[in-house]
Amino acid sequence: MIEKTARKNLPFDADRLVLLPDGGFRLIGQKCGACGTVVVGKHQRCLRCSSGQKEEITLTPSGVVSNYSQVNLKPSEDWKGPVPYTLVEGRLPEGPVVTTYILGVNDPKTIKMGMHVKLDISKADTNEQGNDIFVYVWKPA
Repeated sequence: MIEKTARKNLPFDADRLVLLPDGGFRLIGQKCGACGTVVVGKHQRCLRCSSGQKEEITLTPSGVVSNYSQVNLKPSEDWKGPVPYTLVEGRLPEGPVVTTYILGVNDPKTIKMGMHVKLDISKADTNEQGNDIFVYVWKPA
């Protein structure tokens, strides 16, 4: 008899993204206890001073556009997203920059430096076990 397992929603990168049971999410970061540098994701040592003193924090899911670029090629053969797409670098209030594509913008000419954006999650794929894989994406605020 084959057992069916419950389908799950999984983050593409569990060191950066936590999916919550209510459909929400947390963007994970770390703050260095020695120099105060804040980074996105989990790291063994501070990326600035190499200290091992770190504290996991939840980063604010909003920011301002610091750079952007339209991409006209698939990043890989298994890419399921649109082409072309626009990558946006958004600076979070805590300091780090998050680079991901932006949804809800059909014309990249409407993106402006300093524009307010918010992070959301989007289904990117379904894995071989039938679980949905989610990524974080920018959307206009």
